[in-house]
Amino acid sequence: MRLDGKCIVITGATGGIGKAAAGLFHKEGATLVLSDLDVEKGEELASRLPGTHFIPADICDSNQVNQLFEAALGFMGKIDGLFHAAGIVSSSDLLSCTEQHFDKIMNVHLKGTFLCLQQAALNMRERGGSIVLTASQRGILGATGSIAYNAAKGGIVIMGKSAAMELGKYNIRVNVLCPGATETPMLRQDIANSQDPEGLERRMLSEYPLGRFGTSEESAYGALYLLSDEAAFTTGTTLVVDGGNTAG
Repeated sequence: MRLDGKCIVITGATGGIGKAAAGLFHKEGATLVLSDLDVEKGEELASRLPGTHFIPADICDSNQVNQLFEAALGFMGKIDGLFHAAGIVSSSDLLSCTEQHFDKIMNVHLKGTFLCLQQAALNMRERGGSIVLTASQRGILGATGSIAYNAAKGGIVIMGKSAAMELGKYNIRVNVLCPGATETPMLRQDIANSQDPEGLERRMLSEYPLGRFGTSEESAYGALYLLSDEAAFTTGTTLVVDGGNTAG
């Protein structure tokens, strides 16, 4: 098993990619602590994965993040990995983006990622470990209609690279997973909230050489590789799982 004996924290565990990762990592031998804001879904998911604990936490609150990692260490005895999959999708173009919208996106994606990254590193610096942050292909290429989201995801890419440079001396690897549009409830909600859902979906699909959206499982397998010992010499990079969207 590719994660046998490893103790891993997953944030955003009830979302599409986080949920898929929880099932996959458990199957591959990991001991898990799951976290999310949705207590009902989180506890139900953990109950289906023997030996798994669920700890609710708001990643934008430093006290709750600290408590999450303290509890995870208490349950598992060590922390070998973090898969930070927490995030939100909320689209707004440059001219209509409000300060409130911008602040919300930055708070979740940049502050929340920073807080979880920092706590994971503090808990790994004596033993080493692997951290996988989740950005997006929109953090690599510009795109219309989601100015704050794109900027935040680009920030996560650079945050991951910078952290990898700082943490290598502790044998902590940091990489960034960049999914393309992935078939999740969050994606469906974002499309449904647009002025022309059918037209938007057609335009989005036309930008993918493989002609479809990705699955949560496909992104979860990318995170699995980065957390496993197979990626022992891989740090400071991005793994793009986007069906060729960024190829041209």
